Amino acid sequence: MLQPLLETYGKNIYIDRKSSQSFKWYIIKKEDILNLINYFKKYSFRFAKKNKLYLIPKYYELKDFKAYKTLSGTLLEKSWKNFHNK
Repeated sequence: MLQPLLETYGKNIYIDRKSSQSFKWYIIKKEDILNLINYFKKYSFRFAKKNKLYLIPKYYELKDFKAYKTLSGTLLEKSWKNFHNK
């Protein structure tokens, strides 16, 4: 079942050590993650944490600005707190 993802996006598949009958596919590069999110936007799907998935681009944006360590009271700090609450 993971073969189409592997062919499209490459990356890694490994056997889940807890259960020899399952496999996990994973990606770690920012570009690959953002490409996968774009795929999910194009091909609609349903799952409980869908909204959190769509927060990932905002996370990268705030991380690039180092919003997590800005001075208290700045707009960037407020943006980080707002993101963190979501």
